[in-house]
Amino acid sequence: MLSTLLVIFAPFIFLVENGYHLYWSLTGSAGIAILLTSATFSIAVFPLQRWSKRFESKIAFRLKAATEEISKLDNSLKGEARFNEIEKIYVRNKYHPIQSIALGLSFFVTIPFLIASLLLFIQSDILSGAQFLFIDDLQMPDGTLMLGSLSINILPLMLFIFTFLDAMVRYKDNPSIMNRFMFVSVVLTFLVYSMPAGLLLYWIGANIISFIIYWISTFLAVK
Repeated sequence: MLSTLLVIFAPFIFLVENGYHLYWSLTGSAGIAILLTSATFSIAVFPLQRWSKRFESKIAFRLKAATEEISKLDNSLKGEARFNEIEKIYVRNKYHPIQSIALGLSFFVTIPFLIASLLLFIQSDILSGAQFLFIDDLQMPDGTLMLGSLSINILPLMLFIFTFLDAMVRYKDNPSIMNRFMFVSVVLTFLVYSMPAGLLLYWIGANIISFIIYWISTFLAVK
């Protein structure tokens, strides 16, 4: 399975790795190189993200219109009769339930680079011994907070906070998608808790840049 993923995402891994090496050679800092690499590819996928967001909005509008019509149906309609009326409403609004899969697409277009960074940082010693701010080794979990003899990793918690806030702002008008991403945020935190600090730094950087781009584009659209 892992070897298959490495083959599938090889082009993205190549880009992330070479981006990291380029920025490291320019800055001499592994942490800054990670953040700059993360920012570079977050900005690079922005045009696709923007198109995805417009597509999401179109589907969400159709879903809302269809849902409002369905809510007005006579409650006495049951079984096949109700099903047929709902189908007519869907056709009228050019909506099909399968289109709901596209909701959240603007987030998923960033997945290839996030997976590439995961495969790169857990499969190589590229970050071994590299320090950044309060992190002694970016190849290891950060273990920043000490409670007695227990070390707690801060970066996974930071990732959770940023993902949580991003979902609240980005999908505030669509509770179902927002709840889906809240759930993803919790699951993701547990999955990545013991991952290398460098990987978490990359994902946090990607989340922050993505949110900033989203906020700016939303502000300009309103203007």
